[in-house]
Amino acid sequence: MTMPADVAAPGDGQPKAKIFISYSRKDLAFVDRLDAALKVRGFEPMIDRSAIADLEDFRKRIAALIAQADDIVFVL
Repeated sequence: MTMPADVAAPGDGQPKAKIFISYSRKDLAFVDRLDAALKVRGFEPMIDRSAIADLEDFRKRIAALIAQADDIVFVL
């Protein structure tokens, strides 16, 4: 994945946009690169593998993450 070089991280003190990333486990390598690229540009990625606690009802948790997100990215 390549991101445009002219896209800079926000530096004006504005809150970061929260981005929920929905993906298939087979796309994990791409999602790791996307996660890193978004963070560098000042976004706050929300990915289920790092945000859901063990034994938590994953459907409720994912619904809550989606509700908190400013945007949703679907990796197909």
